[in-house]
Amino acid sequence: MTTRTPKKSVVKAPLKPENSLYNFQDHSKFAVRLDIPTFSINSMFNCGNARLGKSAGAQDWTLNAFYELSKYEALFIGMRSVFDPLLHYYSVKLHAHYPIKQFQAKGSGISQRTHDLSNFEKPLIDLIFLAKHCEYAVPYGCQNLCIDDKYVAELLSTKRATTEDKPFILVDIEIKLLSELVGNN
Repeated sequence: MTTRTPKKSVVKAPLKPENSLYNFQDHSKFAVRLDIPTFSINSMFNCGNARLGKSAGAQDWTLNAFYELSKYEALFIGMRSVFDPLLHYYSVKLHAHYPIKQFQAKGSGISQRTHDLSNFEKPLIDLIFLAKHCEYAVPYGCQNLCIDDKYVAELLSTKRATTEDKPFILVDIEIKLLSELVGNN
C-alpha cells in the first residue's frame, strides 16, 4: 500500500475568473458549476463508522470535488477578503442536477437513485468551507472559504432533472449582513 503525502497549497492572489455566473467586482456573491455528482454522507465512511476512515468511493469523490473547486480558488479568496464573522453570514444554495433517466423512475416519480437533499449537503459544505482543506493543494485540498461552516445561516438545496448526460451541482454563495438575522422579529 502506498502512502500519499499531501502537498501544501500556495495562496494565489484573487483574479477575475470568467466562469463565475455573477459579477466578481464586490466579492460578496458568486455561483459556480461543479461537474461532479452528489455524494451521500451515508456512504462517506467504511461501515458507517468514521473511525474506520473514508470509503473508497468517498475518497474518489473528494479528489474529484477538490479538482472542480480548485477552478474557483480566486473566487473563494476574494470572498474571504470581504467576510467579517462579526458582521456577516453565508447564504448557500446547492442545486443538484441529475440526468433525467437517473432522476425519474419509470411511473413512480423521483428515483431512489437521487440522494436525499440533507445527505449530500454536508460533504460538499465541508469541502467548500473548512479551513483544514486550505492547507493542501489539489487533489488533497484547495483554497476554499477557510472558515467554520457554522457561519452558514441559510441553506437551500434542490434536486432536479437535466437533459445533460452527466450530473452536476450548481453552487451559489452569498455574504449577507448578520443584522438581517438578529433584530426585531
